[in-house]
Amino acid sequence: MGANPNGWISPWQYSLNQGPVILMIENFKTGLIWKTMRKCPYVVQGLRVAGFNGGWLNTV
Repeated sequence: MGANPNGWISPWQYSLNQGPVILMIENFKTGLIWKTMRKCPYVVQGLRVAGFNGGWLNTV
């Protein structure tokens, strides 16, 4: 790779709509994304403040 006047540029290109697809595939296969989000107190509190209740929010 040669020098780039704009700094480092990744040799791989991901458009904005392809990045979330990788997360969705991982979540479908293992549930890791949802398990991680459920453990985040900021997400849980934000959902409750927004008026969401029931489901897994009752068990957290």
